[in-house]
Amino acid sequence: MSAYFRDPEETAHALRDGWFLTGDVGWLDEDGWLYFVDRKRDVIRRGGENVSSVLVEKVLREHPRVAEVAVVGVPDPVLGQEIKAFVVASGPVGENELREFAAARLARFQVPRLWEFRASLPKTATQRVEKYKLRQATGPLLG
Repeated sequence: MSAYFRDPEETAHALRDGWFLTGDVGWLDEDGWLYFVDRKRDVIRRGGENVSSVLVEKVLREHPRVAEVAVVGVPDPVLGQEIKAFVVASGPVGENELREFAAARLARFQVPRLWEFRASLPKTATQRVEKYKLRQATGPLLG
């Protein structure tokens, strides 16, 4: 890629020393395989721990009554960010059940503390969840 079309500011932000910065976080194994972890902006920084929203979403999607889920970091005055899960259920399920389900499969610091059940998640025309809209819908926590 040489530039964003008619957007020199975004081009300057994305290109460094000839490298295109995708904003993705990942790692290479000893065989040279690249593993995607998360989008840098979607990594949640909770109390000094980095939490992959992709990992938390993957685990919650394994629950039989979770149709869709999106996990975001929301501002927290003590921890920096807190984990919030937006859930579209496919059947009766509650916050406590999902919290216990997650706690059995994730580290304690990765389990969402905040939950919101919705009929649907905001999406782009290509059906990608618009996490920025979910972040905007959540105000700062008061402690």
